[in-house]
Amino acid sequence: MKKPSQIFKNWLESQISTSEPGNFLPTDVQIAEKFGISISTVARLYKPYTDNNQLLRIPGKGTCLPKINIGKPELQSTKSALDNIVSFLKGEIYRGNLKSGEALPLRKHICLQFRVTAYTVSQAYQLLETDHLIFKFGQRYWVGDFKKLISNPHRTEIIFFIGPNVDLVYLYQYQENHEIFRRMDLVLHQAGYRIRFVPFTELKEYVRRTLRASTIPKGLFFVNLIQTEHNRMVKLCHSLLKGKTPVCILEWGTKSKVIDSRVQELKPGSLATSIARETAKFIVNKGFKSAVVFYNAEKRGSRDFFNVLRLYPELKNVTNDFDFTISLGESSRFHNKQTLKKWMFSLDRPESYAQALLNKFGYIALEELFDAISSSHSLVEEFKKYLKKEIWIFDEDQMAAKALSWCGQNKVRVPKQLSILSLQNKPENFHLGLTSCVPDWDSIGYTMAHALIGDIKVEKTSKGYIRCKSIILERQTTP
Repeated sequence: MKKPSQIFKNWLESQISTSEPGNFLPTDVQIAEKFGISISTVARLYKPYTDNNQLLRIPGKGTCLPKINIGKPELQSTKSALDNIVSFLKGEIYRGNLKSGEALPLRKHICLQFRVTAYTVSQAYQLLETDHLIFKFGQRYWVGDFKKLISNPHRTEIIFFIGPNVDLVYLYQYQENHEIFRRMDLVLHQAGYRIRFVPFTELKEYVRRTLRASTIPKGLFFVNLIQTEHNRMVKLCHSLLKGKTPVCILEWGTKSKVIDSRVQELKPGSLATSIARETAKFIVNKGFKSAVVFYNAEKRGSRDFFNVLRLYPELKNVTNDFDFTISLGESSRFHNKQTLKKWMFSLDRPESYAQALLNKFGYIALEELFDAISSSHSLVEEFKKYLKKEIWIFDEDQMAAKALSWCGQNKVRVPKQLSILSLQNKPENFHLGLTSCVPDWDSIGYTMAHALIGDIKVEKTSKGYIRCKSIILERQTTP
C-alpha cells in the first residue's frame, strides 16, 4: 500500500499536468486533512516543484500554477514542431504580449500546449537565446538582452517633433490614443532614454545642427503632421538617414508611402483594420450568423465610414453566407444610389479606394455593398427594422447607449435576445456595461517604444506599416 505522502505526490503531479495555469490548489490545512499528512510535510513536498517554477507559493493567498500570459498558437503543418514554437514565441515578443523583463512560460506548459518533449522546448529557447531575444537567469528564461536589462546606460535622447497645432496636455491626457504616448514615455524612461520635445518649425535648424555636430539622435518621433509638413519631413529625414541609422517612428493622418525601411510608421488604417479583424473574429467565435453596423452618417461624415467598411470583407472572408448590413442611421439624404455614392466618394477616397478595401480577400462588387446599406427618417425605425439581427454594432458609444435604452423600454432582452457591441470605450459609458472592441493602446505604445530603441523587431503589415493589436472588452451586452 502506498504511503500518504506518495499518494499526495501523485495527485500533485496530476494537478500540474491537467489544471489550467492560474488555478489555485486547496490550502495546506485542507491537503493535510485530506491525505493524512502534516502541514510541514505538505510544505516539504511542494518545495521541489516551487524550485522548478512548476508551482507558485503566494504568501497569504495560497499555491497555484503559474499563469501563461500568451496567446493561442497557430500551428503550421509545413513547419517542424521546433520551428512552430520559435515562430510563435518570436511573434508574442514582437507583438508585446511577452514583454522585456518578463519570464517565459515554463517548459512544462509549452510541452502541453504544443504536445512536444521538454528537449524540443529547450532547443527552441536556446535558439531564441542565440538571437538575443531571451536569456537564462537561474532556472527560468526571461525576455530581453541580459546586459541591456542590468546596465544603467547613459541617457540618450529621443527627439519628439510636435506639429504647430498639437497641445501636449491634450495629447497626453484627452486624445483618444493618449495611452500610446504615456506607455511609450514610460518604457523609454525605463530603458534609459529621455524624450526631448522640439517644435516641428525647428526641424530644419535641428537637422542642420545635428549634421554639423555629427551627433545623430537615437530616434525621431513625429506626430499629427499635415501633408505639407510631411513632405518637408521626408526630405530632411533622408539627409539624416544617409550617414547613420536613427530609428524614426512617424504617426500622421496624411497620404504617404513608407520613406525608408528603417522608418516605423503607425497609420490610422492599420488601427481600423485591426479593429475590423478582431470584431469579425469575435462575431464568428460567438456563433453569430447576422449583424448590422449602425454608423452615424450625419455626425461622422464619410471619411470614417471606410473604417466600418473594412468589417465587410473580413466577415465575408470567414463565412460567405453571413447576413451583414450597414445602417447609416437617422438620415433621409440617401434615397438612391447616386446620392449615396456622392456622399461616400471624394478625391482622396474614390470608388477605386472602396473597391480595393472590398477586394482584400477576393472580388466583392460595389453593387453588393450598396445593397447592404440602408437608412431611415428616424433611428427608432432602424432599430425596429433590424430586431432579428443577432448583434448590433455601433461606431460610437452614444448611439449604442440609445439602442440599449430603447431595448429596455421595448422589453428586448440584452444579451439574451440581442447582443450589442461598440467600437468606442469612453469612461462616461462604463456604467452601461457595453462590450467594446478597441485598439490595445498599451501594447501599441510598448511596440512603438521598442521600435525606437531598436531591440525588438516590429511586426509590419503587407504595406510596411506597424501592425496593431486590438482587444475585445467583454461586458454585459454580449453572452
